[in-house]
Amino acid sequence: KVLLTGERALQEEVTQVRRAAASTIQGDVKVAAKAAKKLEKLVADFEATAAADARALEKEIVKDVVNIEKEVERDVFGLRRSSDARR
Repeated sequence: KVLLTGERALQEEVTQVRRAAASTIQGDVKVAAKAAKKLEKLVADFEATAAADARALEKEIVKDVVNIEKEVERDVFGLRRSSDARR
């Protein structure tokens, strides 16, 4: 009888530990899911910002290239004009 009582007590304790573990796991899963959603939002925000920065940088580069091309044209035409004037 003492063994049966001890076994029942042990089974109850194991059941309580199992329930506590299951509860902890469920809580951890919820926390992990929230963290994953937050991370997804951070990644999406980062990607949007990076894309906007890339577009702005591309516009600046195009603007700089156009200005350089204009300056080169002025220099080349200026050289041609000065060489034509010497003749």
